[in-house]
Amino acid sequence: VDVLTAINIFGTIVVLVFSVYNLNNKYDERALRMRKCYIKLSSLENSINKDNYARKCEDYQKILNNFENHHMLDYLEVLYNENIKFSLRELCLYGYFKVIEMIKYFMLLMPFIVTIIIVIIL
Repeated sequence: VDVLTAINIFGTIVVLVFSVYNLNNKYDERALRMRKCYIKLSSLENSINKDNYARKCEDYQKILNNFENHHMLDYLEVLYNENIKFSLRELCLYGYFKVIEMIKYFMLLMPFIVTIIIVIIL
């Protein structure tokens, strides 16, 4: 097996793995659950008054506990975009998640990058 064939096979496998990974994330189901969460939160917000505030706070926590929260990176992106001070832990997490995100994109693009490099060299 020559080098070009091996690189193409490796690239194809990488793309296949990431495609399967993305299919398993079930973005449509997650989006529907998050929509259901914000509808419940909106309804809760409209029903709050001085007399039921304590009970509504409990209901708020119950709603949040029953639904998936956003990824930690979403929270850190808001802090970054709003120029809010990071704690050292948050700064490290932000850097970690950004590096992982870049590696994922690089791995998706790697077969194409390698193919372009090989075409240029040959």
